[in-house]
Amino acid sequence: MDKIKVYPQERLDIVDVDALQTLVYTYVQEAMGSLIGPARGCLSQPSVTFIDGTPDKISLSDFSFVASKAIGSSIFGNKTKYNNFASQIVKFDSTLLDHGNYPIPLTGVDTTMFLWARPLMVDTDLANRRKWDVSQGAEVTFSDETRSRMRVEFVFSATDPTINGDDFQYSPIAKVASITGSLILLTFISAFDSADIQAVTGESGTFYDSSNTSATAFSGMLPTYRLDDANVNTGLLSVVHALGRMVRQMHAKGENDPSGTSNPLQWYNTQPKISLNGAYKAIDTLETDVNFLFQQTFFRNVVPFAYWIVEGSPNEAYKWRVIRGTTTTMNAVFNMGFEVSMTDEMKTGNGFLVNGFTVEQARVSNVLNRVEGQLVWFSTATSNADWLGADSNLPSFTFDLNTITTSHNLNEKITLLITLHGRPLI
Repeated sequence: MDKIKVYPQERLDIVDVDALQTLVYTYVQEAMGSLIGPARGCLSQPSVTFIDGTPDKISLSDFSFVASKAIGSSIFGNKTKYNNFASQIVKFDSTLLDHGNYPIPLTGVDTTMFLWARPLMVDTDLANRRKWDVSQGAEVTFSDETRSRMRVEFVFSATDPTINGDDFQYSPIAKVASITGSLILLTFISAFDSADIQAVTGESGTFYDSSNTSATAFSGMLPTYRLDDANVNTGLLSVVHALGRMVRQMHAKGENDPSGTSNPLQWYNTQPKISLNGAYKAIDTLETDVNFLFQQTFFRNVVPFAYWIVEGSPNEAYKWRVIRGTTTTMNAVFNMGFEVSMTDEMKTGNGFLVNGFTVEQARVSNVLNRVEGQLVWFSTATSNADWLGADSNLPSFTFDLNTITTSHNLNEKITLLITLHGRPLI
């Protein structure tokens, strides 16, 4: 921090007088810039008035915005990356007529462009003063501007129009959303939104668009604080309030909270019933338990996942065949049994677990002519090599069929409905 040194009985010189007022602004600007960073954008949203003419122009109502500039040395020699900034709050007074490039012409404006603004110092207030004239050895009267007052200069541009040597960078205060004839729509940009910061945090989309779910833009707050066309400044207090409100809502004010949800009065110092990490752990544990119960209870011996209608005889004289079913291929046929092929999804991936099977016999001409069967099955998933058929060496379900009685025609064809029960691995 710089200070002016003065000494007793010293004549105060003009350079010291200028420095006294300049350093005050420097202190404030550097303090604000260091605290909030390179903020550039609106603190309140103006209304826009179209002016028909040659060229067409627009005027703005009163509003305020933040301008900033980099100070000191750039980082790693990069001309755009700095650690230190000076910032200034600029008030636009729409009643004044000496703003730069104002009203703002719309010549060549399109939807690729932003509206930029920066503070501009203008000498004003012509008045008489007295000063010492060395050659005359006396005070004389002179007339000159007695104030340097801040005005605002505007420009439409797709990129930052700031050039080296400018006192302050241009601030992007609005994006051209659309322009057609006498209608121009501007999306105003909050000072608390920054394309650079968005890039650092890895967010995507448009940095100033509050409807973009991938970004945390505050620009949507600007119209919220316009009451009856009176602009309410959305300064740091408003932003902190918005964040505090969202914390309170996350604490106990969810849109779909069930009745009976606690809502502590002192949300700011009351510990929530569960943290986000705690909620994740609870949900993860619950999902694990539910999946286990789902597999063990719902699927177990309940879900039929394969069936076959087969025809044949327990005697080798009549080969078994699949009439219809989940698969239609028999991998092997042998005396008193057969192997039925698996589907691709049964023999790949995690496979299925078989928990049982049923055999229903149809088209029985002799009540004694009945067959009982036994599935050769394993406790492993069907994707396991255990399920390779002994006769075919292919992924198969093997059924051994045995007659109950011999007092019937072993050559008579029999129709069986075979259903497998089990559960997929999930």
